[in-house]
Amino acid sequence: MKRTFLVIVIICSTLCSFAQRLNEHGLKMVSEIEYLRDARKGTIYNYKFSYDDNNRLSRMTIYKDGKLFRDFVKTDDGIAATDLGTDTQRPMTWEVEYDGYGNISCIVMCEELDAGIITKNEIKYFYKWDDKEKAFCLNKSIWTQTTKEKGQTSWHGDSVGSIETTDIKIIDGFILTGKENYVIDYNRPNDTNIDLNCFFDCIGGSGTFTMTEWGISRRKYFIDRSMLSLYQSGCFRDAFHYDDKDNLIGFERICPDAKYCEWSVKIKYVY
Repeated sequence: MKRTFLVIVIICSTLCSFAQRLNEHGLKMVSEIEYLRDARKGTIYNYKFSYDDNNRLSRMTIYKDGKLFRDFVKTDDGIAATDLGTDTQRPMTWEVEYDGYGNISCIVMCEELDAGIITKNEIKYFYKWDDKEKAFCLNKSIWTQTTKEKGQTSWHGDSVGSIETTDIKIIDGFILTGKENYVIDYNRPNDTNIDLNCFFDCIGGSGTFTMTEWGISRRKYFIDRSMLSLYQSGCFRDAFHYDDKDNLIGFERICPDAKYCEWSVKIKYVY
């Protein structure tokens, strides 16, 4: 009897060790993403995700061509961000602010694109309560860009006020802005804790941060891009790949005419 019980315990432990982990919202937890941004140049970004004991994302580390590029760590005070990019005169600095409900209220990114000239991009986010989602949902964002040259003490911009104010609609957990005319692909849900739609938009800047479950723009579904003119003309085609457990393990954008893969994404999960 004891031997039978021991065998059952071992079998259950083995099955649990290979079970796919879900977060508190029932979403599949991504452990790693390989992003080949330009297949012809071969630039590879590796995103590695770490989680705490409550299955909540605690860290995202990004490598570019095998070298540490960016590192984001969730702390009690917010997000600690480190940027080691080499595309600017010195690494970008990040500041992330939260409101009283735990929503991101502001992201500030400063970078020195040209020697002695610092550019500051500030994006403020506003929310309203959604009865259907039972949560605060993104309602508006305001993007302001200012610069400061060497020796100057104040920030200034070429225009008065914000560069862009975006009103946002939430439809079935899908974020739409006034400028977009996207069609939601209800047949292709995104059941992961990462906003994988970001890779279609060639993520950069704040996108590398807001793609996570910490962010404010995760979409529950993919976009039906077949309705867009470039896809209708046959210039591009998107291919999705799944394993036998219905996990999305990768997708890519193909240029049929030129017969090459413009970019591709490979996905691994936490078990």
